[in-house]
Amino acid sequence: MNKCFLRPPHFTKRLLLMILGVWVQGFGLSILRTVNLGVDPCSCLTQGVANYLPFSFGTVGNMCFLGYISDLFAWIWNHVLPAGFFATAPVRYFIMIPGLAVFLFGAAAYMCSGLGSSPYDALPFIISKHVTRISFETVRILWDMAFMAVGFCLGEQWES
Repeated sequence: MNKCFLRPPHFTKRLLLMILGVWVQGFGLSILRTVNLGVDPCSCLTQGVANYLPFSFGTVGNMCFLGYISDLFAWIWNHVLPAGFFATAPVRYFIMIPGLAVFLFGAAAYMCSGLGSSPYDALPFIISKHVTRISFETVRILWDMAFMAVGFCLGEQWES
């Protein structure tokens, strides 16, 4: 049997950790999108692209499910919280830090599951393997900066 199709050790626990991580990350991302003070580079590009397509963020968002989960929680915020809840700067800045912490915790859980990475995260490793004159750190920084720049050019903007 081909080794590529064998399940890794503790597969069920790792799969549950990955699924939990994606849900938690989507929850945190919905907060970051709602307070509108900035998101991660991949989501910045996704939001920029969504400005030009007749789809929601979830349709073009972060491969499988993360965008849809973020859309679901954003919908919940709009229907459960009072109108204008996120309108004032103090509330937005106060909520941004826990939202970012939740997003990062979810990302860490997803990555710690060890069941692979998203193409966004994998491509800098592949590039740095083939472009050996540039360190991985530099490739990753340039990668993130490029996604942010294109996202901004496509219309993703943060309010102050």
